[in-house]
Formats: sequence, C-alpha cells, structure tokens
Amino acid sequence: MWWSRYQLADAWLHRNWLIKSVLAASLLTSGLVITTSCLASMTPVVLVDSCFPKAATNQLNLNNPSINKLSVKDLSYWDHTNTHSDEFSGLRFLGAENGNSKYRLTSVRSSNSESKSKSINTQSPHAECYNREIVLVKKLIHNKRQHANGIEMRLKEREFTFGNLASFKMRFQLNRALSFTPQVASLSSVVNTALQHKEQQHNEQALGQANEKQPSQQKIINDLIGQNIRFKLMFYGENHSDYTVKTAYSEKLIVLPSSLSDVVLDTDTPDLTDSAWLELEIKSTDLTAYWQQNWQETPATLSELTQQPILGFILVAETPSGKTLESLVSGFSEPNVKLKDKLKDKELFIETYLRLGSMSIERRTK
Repeated sequence: MWWSRYQLADAWLHRNWLIKSVLAASLLTSGLVITTSCLASMTPVVLVDSCFPKAATNQLNLNNPSINKLSVKDLSYWDHTNTHSDEFSGLRFLGAENGNSKYRLTSVRSSNSESKSKSINTQSPHAECYNREIVLVKKLIHNKRQHANGIEMRLKEREFTFGNLASFKMRFQLNRALSFTPQVASLSSVVNTALQHKEQQHNEQALGQANEKQPSQQKIINDLIGQNIRFKLMFYGENHSDYTVKTAYSEKLIVLPSSLSDVVLDTDTPDLTDSAWLELEIKSTDLTAYWQQNWQETPATLSELTQQPILGFILVAETPSGKTLESLVSGFSEPNVKLKDKLKDKELFIETYLRLGSMSIERRTK
C-alpha cells in the first residue's frame, strides 16, 4: 500500500515547502474562468457543466485509444478512520449515526439527475450521472497516519512516465458545510502546550546548554491552518511502497478559495456556490519533482525523471506547509519526553469534502 510510507514517517516532513501556483497557460474554452485576488497562491479553476454522464465524461480518460475506458469507478481509497478509530474519535462524522461512511470514497448520483422526473428519457446523455464523494482528513498534531484517508489511482499498466505526462484535469464540487478547519483558538491552545513543554524542558536541563530555537506560535498556526482549501496531488514512481529504495515523485499543492469573497468572477457570470462544478488543470510544469529515500527528500528536475515510470497518483487533504505540529516542534520523539503523552488526546483535523465528476490525464505527444 502506498500509504505505508506516510503512516510510519516523520522525518520526511522536515523540509522547506516552497510551492508556487502557476496560472495555467490555457484552460477549457467553454465555461467560466475564475480568477482570484491572489493568483500567486491560488490554483486556477473553471466553472463547467454540472452533470457528467456515466457513459461519457464520467471516466478517467487516458489519452490512448486502447485504454481510454478506465472509469472513475476504478479509483480506490484508503481509510485509517475505520481501522484506527481510537485516533479519530474527534472527527465530526464518525459516530453511530454516520459510521465512517463520509470518509470513504462512495458512489452518488448527481443532484442534477435526481431532480429530473421519474419519466426521464433514458436515452438522454444525462440519464445516468454518477460521481464519487469523500471527506478527506488531515491530522494537525501527530505524524502517524496524518493523511487519515485519501484517493488513489494506480497507473502501472498505462505506460505513463514523468516525461510524457502533459497535464492532469479534475472536475469537482466543494461543500463548505461538510468541510471543517479547526478554530485558531483551539489550535493555539495545543500549540501553546507544546511550546510551554519545550521551555520547561530547557529550564530543567543543565546550565550552559544552548536553548533550541523554536518557531513562534503564530508561525506554527499559519503553517497548519489557513483561510483557503488545500489538496495535495502526488504522482509516484517505482518502489513507492518501500521507503528504503530511492523513488521518484512529483506533486502539487492545490490551493482553492474558501469563500465567495475570495473569488472574482468575470463580468456577468453567476455566483459561485458549493453546487457549482469546477475544473482545474495541473500541467507537468506546475509539479515539484524530487527523489525520496529513507524519508529524506532530494530536489530533482522533471528532466531528471523523464524516463521514470509513473505507477499512480494520490489526492489528499493538506496543511499550508504540508506538515504537522510534530514536525514543526521538536521533542515529540526524544527520549524521556512526555510531550507526545500530553498531546495524545489533543488531535485536531482538517476535513475537506470533495465530489469528483471526472478526471483526465493527457499524454505528451512528440
């Protein structure tokens, strides 16, 4: 399983993230282009049709006639909230009433299709319109199983490489009522506990020992939560399941506006609501490439990875820094340190609803 690297890792998170969103050179000519007041940090999206027929665009289309029938149904997912429920008791939809169904990738019929009469013409291209939905979860405090769930598509048989990948497109809906970011006050309390513990630990150490500099409370909070919605898209290469073997990756932090006030629509366009279908395009040049071995990352260029095969991609909820509090404040794993015990029951979560209409991967042609 791909996530074996993540559920055991902590050292790999200790790196500087500098991911810049680049305005795509071309988006779909149909639909409404959505711009933002901060293009340097936002991922451009397009407003598109609200229903994707099961037999047509509701497929993962791979740009090769022999393999373009791979359906969105073939997307898989993992869900630690089910197998380690004690760690995720603070989730909003984990309980007797909901089980953990919202944290699984489930099939849903489009609301557009549901609103039609029962006498609907079954020959209509919109007669059967199915999507996939999930509430993605990211831990804010502890590293282990920090990506509580996620979406994955394996591409081993599709003959993609980091060199021939041209772009990735995704049609999706957001739902802010089903999404959740912890309040600053809640996170501040946990961060303050961690910093106070580190200060107390230093005071108990022998005189003359240098005090390790810790980031400020505000810096930590900004690294863990923000006003915008974030996903991470990651393409992975061979040996992804074995952290001891050098593996190629490329990824993109997708940053989307969290409210209508952050969005500036073209003139005479309708309001953007949670029911709006959006499309984003990530070009290969937007991806950050690197090698990873033993949790340590080495920056790379896409040209270095040209011949490396892509075996799949994952999509997860993410923090602004890609880190957790455990990665930002030292001391969680030091001998005889009780910080982890103090924060054992203080876990906080980002929960982000995502409804998928379709995905497509474009292969670069020579």
